[in-house]
Amino acid sequence: MSRKATGEKNQKMGQRILQLRTERDLTQEQVGAVIGVQRSAVRKYEKGEVVNMPISSIKKLSEFFQVQPTYLMGWTDEKGLEKTQGGGASMEDISIICEQLKLVFGESVIGLLTAVSNLNADGKIEAAKRIQELNRLPEYSAVQDGSSSVQDE
Repeated sequence: MSRKATGEKNQKMGQRILQLRTERDLTQEQVGAVIGVQRSAVRKYEKGEVVNMPISSIKKLSEFFQVQPTYLMGWTDEKGLEKTQGGGASMEDISIICEQLKLVFGESVIGLLTAVSNLNADGKIEAAKRIQELNRLPEYSAVQDGSSSVQDE
């Protein structure tokens, strides 16, 4: 793909992020808190200044805004997330995922995820902000070398 085509795709993705954010009356800081980046990263995304946006950010944005990643990236005009046949993951799949999460992160992660899933969109934004704040405080952070486990761009 040529530089011009890449630039146009970045601009289109940026316009879509901006449109989705403003439709929901959200700030760049609020969106950043949800996807785990600084406000400045969201600004760069919206301006099309990021050439290789992390896949994780695209995924988080598409899930948060409930649009297909291909829509967000400007590859299609179809907004909606398509449901998988049968309505998504089976209970067996969910059970396996929960067990893996417990092994990696401990029992408390399931309670935390359940509590967050019960929040509305504003509550999820606020919870993400507070978790980022806690990660920055040495007495609460499991990371002792000064780095943060929360992604900041």
